[in-house]
Amino acid sequence: MRAAPAVFMLIRRMTDTSFYITFIMHKLPCCRLQLIIISIPPSVKGFFAFRFFLCYNNPKTAAAAAGHTLCAYAAARLCARVDSARAGESMNGLGAFLMRVVVKVGTSTLAHKTGCLNIRLVETLCKTLADLQNAGHQIVLVSSGAIGMGVGKLQLGARPSDMATKQAAAAVGQCELMYTYDKLFTEYNHTVAQVLLTAADIEDKMRRHNVETTLQRLLQLGAIPVINENDTVSTAEIAEVSTLGDNDTLASIVAVSVEADLLVLLSDIEGLYTADPHKDPNAVLIREVAAITPDIEALAGGAGSGQGTGGMVTKLRAARRVTQQGIPMVIANGADPLCLYDIVEGKPVGTRFLGNAQA
Repeated sequence: MRAAPAVFMLIRRMTDTSFYITFIMHKLPCCRLQLIIISIPPSVKGFFAFRFFLCYNNPKTAAAAAGHTLCAYAAARLCARVDSARAGESMNGLGAFLMRVVVKVGTSTLAHKTGCLNIRLVETLCKTLADLQNAGHQIVLVSSGAIGMGVGKLQLGARPSDMATKQAAAAVGQCELMYTYDKLFTEYNHTVAQVLLTAADIEDKMRRHNVETTLQRLLQLGAIPVINENDTVSTAEIAEVSTLGDNDTLASIVAVSVEADLLVLLSDIEGLYTADPHKDPNAVLIREVAAITPDIEALAGGAGSGQGTGGMVTKLRAARRVTQQGIPMVIANGADPLCLYDIVEGKPVGTRFLGNAQA
């Protein structure tokens, strides 16, 4: 029996322990498949190889070989997930994650002015984050939007002014928000985890330790934490007071807690300008900030759009917190989530605040 060129199928474990398949095919006449599984020790992480020797003139075992292949694939996938959980680390085929990135997205980015979800933008955001996770990065998403989505779901027409209605809208909107994230990320084989925090969770040493431990473990297991302030029981963000008060601040606290490599704040503005671009046509975007000086702080205005609570003041406070820990931060326009690719690659997008180690 004469052997033909071999076909290799590589199944590589990604950050979330999912797999993809690469085929290197050759044009061959009708042939049979003889399956040989090459065993790799568990210490050699990331790859399972299946080699097929193709031989002429006997197609009888082709169907059986295909069935064995599917069984081997399923077994390899299960073993990889168990191995990843036991190892306590998230793998990207190289043995470790590339960057741990915290991305914060605001209400004004997620929703239309009507308060209803911007479906096209959210779908692009989830697809981009899922792809970055596939590429070997670890992603943490800090998402506003519970009240905004609740306003749309309840057809209130505008953001309510009384506290009880705001909290009721948050209760409805948070369900809608997580349903949307779970549905979209599941399409790309990623698992999301909801984490709702209050100021007390940050201020209390033991509770903060528990939060940090949970987040670290979620990342190790390949999940994507989706974090928001618990507006249903906490009035900190709603009233814009207390320790958190907005998700820019929350995102910076999370970035420090998970020892992130980068914090990205997606907003409805390109970045930090020399003046208010809505009022001054001569305002120039500042591409890089080495240090947050009084002059830089003076460039910040008040709160942002009517849908959210954050403004440039809160973003500069967030920048100060993370850069003091050596974590760079980028403010960028969230209208096109695809900009995250360039941001992760270090390309000039929005305004980049250098960590102390970089300045």
